[in-house]
Amino acid sequence: MPPLLKRLPRTVCVVPARAGSKGIPNKNTTLLSGRPLIQWTLDAIKLAGVTHTLVTTDSQDVVKATKGYNGVQIIDRPPEMAKDDVHAFYPTLHAIDQWDVPDSWYVLMLLPTSPFRSYHDIQEALKICESDRSVIGVCESNPLHVLRYINSDGYLDGLASAESSEGNNLQRQNVRQMYVVNGAIFVAHAGTLRRHRSFHIKRAIPYIMPPYRSLDINTKGDYYLARLMSDYMLRGNKLNI
Repeated sequence: MPPLLKRLPRTVCVVPARAGSKGIPNKNTTLLSGRPLIQWTLDAIKLAGVTHTLVTTDSQDVVKATKGYNGVQIIDRPPEMAKDDVHAFYPTLHAIDQWDVPDSWYVLMLLPTSPFRSYHDIQEALKICESDRSVIGVCESNPLHVLRYINSDGYLDGLASAESSEGNNLQRQNVRQMYVVNGAIFVAHAGTLRRHRSFHIKRAIPYIMPPYRSLDINTKGDYYLARLMSDYMLRGNKLNI
């Protein structure tokens, strides 16, 4: 068992796990190496030593998948918070309010679609969280100078022009490193979330994770990649990517 942090008794994890999913039907209970996807996150929470977990869901299959996990409370997600266009933050806020989580407690929002986030990630993200700040999991992204969007005329435009007069002709070594929010881990005090109504606040603290632990399963392609990775690791191999 990994060492527990002193602050863990004042910590609650919220796992948003709705029933619907367009890309992968019943995604949160889809089997990955023989286990429902949500259980990968619940196992990481258990190993991290967090004793309070709120699973906000409208799915009986998700409820069944949480059986046997001590300290897990089910929060019924209202139908208006189970739609495709509702960000996971809002059922998270609803859950901590339903459970009357004190403002001084740490709240972790952990999406079930990040199965390779480790207990170590949870503990380390908690360690760096500060008062009235948030911690957001990120991983390295493509440099700005290689990114393009299709403009209203149907042509490619670059995002790098604002970085320097050289714009899109910059070499990778001459542009700032960019990071993408990986969806694996979000931390803040309950009071901070109630005041700002978001984890994405000014002076948010980055928690940098490697690509493989940042895999976010949203498409069938993501799921097939996760299957390959999990099968590889179950054979005793270590990923170093």
